[in-house]
Amino acid sequence: MVSLLLAAALSQPLWFDVQHQGNIYAITPMAHLSVTCECQVQITFQKIGQAGTSTSQQQGRLAISGDENIALSRMKFTLDSHEKALITLTLTDGKQLTFEKRLVLPPQ
Repeated sequence: MVSLLLAAALSQPLWFDVQHQGNIYAITPMAHLSVTCECQVQITFQKIGQAGTSTSQQQGRLAISGDENIALSRMKFTLDSHEKALITLTLTDGKQLTFEKRLVLPPQ
C-alpha cells in the first residue's frame, strides 16, 4: 500500500487540497518531491464569468525539501453558478524538473 502511494506521489508530485462550502472555495496548491529542489513556482488563477475573464498570477522561488508535503500557497474565493475557475500550478528547477497541474472548478 505504501509503495502505491509513493509511486502516485512520484508520478504526480503536485495536487490541490480543495475545500468548499456552497459557493466559497479554499484551495491550497501542494507539492511532494522525492529530491530537494530550489524551485520556481508559478500559480495562475483565472475566473471566467458572463462579464469576461479575470486573471491573477503569483510567482517566486522556493526551497523544497525532498520527501515532504509542502503547501505552496493558499487562496480563497467565491464562484457564482454562472462562473468557473481555472488554476494552473507550475513548478520547475529550471533544469531537469518541470511539473504542471491544472484544476477546473466547479468540477466538470
